[in-house]
Amino acid sequence: QFTPINFCLGTSHQGGYSHDAVVYALQKCGIRHIDTAKRYGCESLLQKAIKESDVKREDLWITTKLWHSDYGYENTKQACLESCKRLGVQYLDLYLVHWPDAQVPGKSNREVRAETWRAMEDLYEKGICRSIGVSNFLINHLEQLKEDCKITPHVNQVSVYAVHLRHLF
Repeated sequence: QFTPINFCLGTSHQGGYSHDAVVYALQKCGIRHIDTAKRYGCESLLQKAIKESDVKREDLWITTKLWHSDYGYENTKQACLESCKRLGVQYLDLYLVHWPDAQVPGKSNREVRAETWRAMEDLYEKGICRSIGVSNFLINHLEQLKEDCKITPHVNQVSVYAVHLRHLF
């Protein structure tokens, strides 16, 4: 049996944002999973669309992503709370570390990933994030995270395009 909940409304910084399309997808198409990111710049717009749609929060699955400029322990916690505020929610169903590369001067990528992940674990343990994961991580990044932290990522979200498949593994 095919049900509409199998679809996700993905947002992006490329191609613009259509408020009417988001409201329509929520109201008429049964879409209940919204995937966005701070980087995409539409979290506040999505809050308005969710309110206008009259879909109950508990009926939605909301995923957003932490951008690399917010990596680090305290920055990660603050960025999550800010995303919740922009989205108009008390919790996230899934919060993802957007990229494995940290780009923090004076620290290794691994060190920053571990520090960031410890904040993700705290957000999960406090119930602010119901699930935590990563995006675009390779196997070696996941193995390092497993060694450095106590909670294994629940998800590794990756974009898959036929022309890129040979480079993923």
